[in-house]
Amino acid sequence: MERVLMRIAVASEGLEVAPRFRQCASYMCYRVDRGIIVECQNLPNPGLAAPKLVALLVEMGVDTLIVCGCDTNICVLHTLAGAFYRGYRTVVAADACGTFLVGTQEAGLDYFVRCFDSRVVDTQHVLGYLRG
Repeated sequence: MERVLMRIAVASEGLEVAPRFRQCASYMCYRVDRGIIVECQNLPNPGLAAPKLVALLVEMGVDTLIVCGCDTNICVLHTLAGAFYRGYRTVVAADACGTFLVGTQEAGLDYFVRCFDSRVVDTQHVLGYLRG
């Protein structure tokens, strides 16, 4: 079996996933090896601006971002574009996203797969990734 090692950062508010990555209380950082969490660390949010946050994620070795948001075709799209161009793998929790301004949910999710090579799954799959 091929070795697959991921570093995942999840924006957190206590034990819950936070609605905003940059404005969360802390980051739960996981190291996952072949689908099994081998390390978990809770890091307080240092309140960094976007470029410094990217540098922190690089320093931590994070290579995968799990993304959800209020508008699939606006905030989720832009988050995924920035992540893609910085070399991150992305997972989109489709049922934790909504669309109300531009386009349709299905078209947005399909675009993420085609253009950003995102894995589009439901929140149960995301939780499965995190549980190993």
